[in-house]
Amino acid sequence: SAADRIGRPPRLAMVRGPGFEQVATDAGEALTAFIGALPVAVEELDLPSEFGHSIEVALGLLNAHLAARFGDLPQHLHAKLCPPLQDGMSAGIALSAKRYIELNAIADGLIRLSSELFAHHDVLVTLSALGEATRLDEGPGSGSLAMPWSLCGLPVVSLPLLCGARGLPIGLQLIGRHGSDRELLQNAAWVAHTCSLSTRVDH
Repeated sequence: SAADRIGRPPRLAMVRGPGFEQVATDAGEALTAFIGALPVAVEELDLPSEFGHSIEVALGLLNAHLAARFGDLPQHLHAKLCPPLQDGMSAGIALSAKRYIELNAIADGLIRLSSELFAHHDVLVTLSALGEATRLDEGPGSGSLAMPWSLCGLPVVSLPLLCGARGLPIGLQLIGRHGSDRELLQNAAWVAHTCSLSTRVDH
């Protein structure tokens, strides 16, 4: 049966990570409505205060790696890079060795804390981005809501299950514990299947 294929309901917790205060109103409302329509209880889980530094840490380490990888490009090639990439490389070049070591230490602490988030839950649920899918001429959008989980090395699945005010998709981000890639995919299948049941129109 379909129920056998998708498995048992996972233990879900909703999180509002760093950057969530910038979420568009329609995206926040869509997430709340989706959580409320699920056939299982979803607890809202408060993240440890240390996660408030995660975006700063992720960007700092990213900029350092960008500088190491692309910092020696000839000027004519450097000029062809997009401004955000150029700015990131400049910030990475200016980053001190002391600060780089500090950022790595903070990241290690966040990785340890992230494992504790799954003591009573299988999957964390949040938005993938701040709002609807962006148009090409609007740029790439923000990855801030995904940065804490990428920084911690957690597996993530993003499903375009929500819809915004303009009718464009909004991603639902599902986050699993370290090493739970297969389990996360199974749980994502359960969420997607449950969503299709709740939105199916009977004729």
